[in-house]
Amino acid sequence: FIIFIALIISVFLIRRVILIRKRNQQFAHKHTEKQIQYIYSYAEKLLNFKNIDTKNMSYAELADFMEEKYGDIYFKQGAFRGFIDTALCAVFSNTPPERYQNEQFIKLVNGLAEKIYQKSSKSQKLYLKYILCLI
Repeated sequence: FIIFIALIISVFLIRRVILIRKRNQQFAHKHTEKQIQYIYSYAEKLLNFKNIDTKNMSYAELADFMEEKYGDIYFKQGAFRGFIDTALCAVFSNTPPERYQNEQFIKLVNGLAEKIYQKSSKSQKLYLKYILCLI
C-alpha cells in the first residue's frame, strides 16, 4: 500500500516537472511571436482558475476588466493592457514583439500566478501546484 501511494505521488511530481519544463521551454521559444502566444495561453489558464471567462470577452473587454478589477493588486496598472496589445500585434500583424517585452510579460504572468497562489486556500494551492501545474 505504501509503495502504491509513493508511486502515485511520484507520478504527480514527475508530471509537474515535465509540465513546468515544457512551459519554460515555450517561454524561451526562439520566435518571439510564438513565445507571446504561449505566455498568453498561460495567462488564460490562470484567469480561468480565477473563474474569469476569457472566451466570452473580447480582448479589449478582457484588458478593461483585468485593469479595473485587478490593476495594482495582481500587477501594475496598465501592464495587462500592454500585454494584450502586444499579444494582438504579434498575432495579427507582421510586427513581432521585442524579446525584452516578452521578458516583461513573463514577469507579469509569473507575478500573477504567484499572487493567485498566495491568495488561494490550502486546497486550491495543492490543486494549482500538483493537479493543474500552473505554479
